[in-house]
Amino acid sequence: MSGSDKYEILNYEEKVKALTSKDLQDVGKKILQKEELWQP
Repeated sequence: MSGSDKYEILNYEEKVKALTSKDLQDVGKKILQKEELWQP
């Protein structure tokens, strides 16, 4: 949700239900790649 559309919240539940396991895996891979690149 970007906040650019004030009615976006009305479709939030529908969008969450439409997520697939592949969608979640893809996001997880992106997050892990970013964390691996950044080492304090």
